[in-house]
Amino acid sequence: MAATSVGCLSWAGVGVIAGPAARVLTAADGAPEAAKRIERVLTTDPGMGIIRHADAGYEEAIEFAVKNNVIIPMKEKSSS
Repeated sequence: MAATSVGCLSWAGVGVIAGPAARVLTAADGAPEAAKRIERVLTTDPGMGIIRHADAGYEEAIEFAVKNNVIIPMKEKSSS
């Protein structure tokens, strides 16, 4: 079955202190599998921004991560 409409989400950005840019492309064709992929992209991509900013020492990102139970792997290793 062909999709009646397809939407694409795509964005790229520069990370903390000239970090690498990333591009995410997700097709939204109305399928349940597509909805799951979109949810993962829209959760994981911003989550990585929180992790990167917290790792760089930005207090607001660290506070957000603690408040929202975002695991910062680099901080966990350094605090053990």
